[in-house]
Amino acid sequence: MADITLLPPNATAQEVALEGAMARISDVPVPLRTLNNENTLALNLLPWLAWARAVNEWDSKWSESTKRAVIAASIPLHRLKGTIYSIKLALSSAGYPDAQIIEGTSRNTYNGAIQHDGTTTYGQPSTTSWAYYRVILGHPISNAQAAQVQRILRNTAPARCVLASLEFSKVAATYDGTLTYNGAFNYGIVS
Repeated sequence: MADITLLPPNATAQEVALEGAMARISDVPVPLRTLNNENTLALNLLPWLAWARAVNEWDSKWSESTKRAVIAASIPLHRLKGTIYSIKLALSSAGYPDAQIIEGTSRNTYNGAIQHDGTTTYGQPSTTSWAYYRVILGHPISNAQAAQVQRILRNTAPARCVLASLEFSKVAATYDGTLTYNGAFNYGIVS
């Protein structure tokens, strides 16, 4: 049986050697059950599994548990893409489980009842702009993280919707000298 070959009679010595090496490849144990399982796959192979599952946002600086959570959420996320639940799932798996999504921004009038901080729009008092939404995070984020959240939202939110603002409720800077004015952080709203 070992003399059966698919090579033509005029095959080179290199081709014959390659065929001999490839004939033994079936003897190498391949743990197929672990190759497609994000919980058991080796850490250095996770980016390739993420690519195979079409993960939209990947950061090599994430912790191992975050990487595995993003990969695990990718299939349900693709099934539900374009829904509010998919946005919450994507943000939660990327490390923002406390994100609040507020759909529709109400139109307000210039009557002094609200602050002029960029979180509201002005117009007819009885209408609501249903296509706009806001995301409020429970903890402060850097500008790089804000850009990452915006990319996640762009990939998962319905195409008809527009992100009005990205906000966080806690203050990142406490004016105690730990942070400098280098542009890495902002003051609570990223639009």
